[in-house]
Amino acid sequence: LQRACELVRSTPGREGRFVQLGPCSEVIVAGDLHGHVDNLQAIYKLADLQNHPNRHLVLQEVIHSTRYYPKGGDRSHQALDLFAALK
Repeated sequence: LQRACELVRSTPGREGRFVQLGPCSEVIVAGDLHGHVDNLQAIYKLADLQNHPNRHLVLQEVIHSTRYYPKGGDRSHQALDLFAALK
């Protein structure tokens, strides 16, 4: 997670919480993910960033979930873990 944070903070064009996108042909924005790992996987697959280097993927609200463990506890960390691995 620390490495993913470093990579996010060093995103080219980033100043604070804003990112000035460089040359790009497309931008895909996905919001309200709320810990839904299946949706995150589907969006990442759809984005196909390896084959589209001028495409940007913007993810919003990766955490804060309504998906809980049977005995309580938010499961959105699973989506955050996946985001970190993909980053």
